[in-house]
Amino acid sequence: MAVFNFNADESRADGFRNKRIIEYENRIRHYSNPDKIFRYFATVKIIYNSKESEILMTPDDFLRALTPGIRQPEGLGLDQFKVIDMTKQSKLIRSNGDDFQSLFNQQLLSSCTSGKQDYKNIPLKPDSIFYKLSKNGLINFPDFLFLLTKN
Repeated sequence: MAVFNFNADESRADGFRNKRIIEYENRIRHYSNPDKIFRYFATVKIIYNSKESEILMTPDDFLRALTPGIRQPEGLGLDQFKVIDMTKQSKLIRSNGDDFQSLFNQQLLSSCTSGKQDYKNIPLKPDSIFYKLSKNGLINFPDFLFLLTKN
């Protein structure tokens, strides 16, 4: 009687897929322009109103953008982000009387920690350069370029 181990086959296929994705991301890191690297590895998009939005990187995103072999979280890639809609948050601020910053931080934290954890959240020290660039510890594209060229 033959016994088949389907889990081993799935594991092998998953390992092959994972390796291919990592190779693709390494090529992006090495050969793409900074704009594409930023758009691929940034995971947060904040919508301020119907006409204004901003794409931001967390410190984890920044490290993933620079470090070969570290895979982007599943479901996030080129122009795919965790969306934080601040138009909804502004209604909550008016009704609850909470301050904007604490509500934003709460929304950001829940957005960045929901779902499967494919990477570690890196604790930032209060004197981190990320907090010097932004009070939330997030960086935009000009900050990303600045950090890439910083000696």
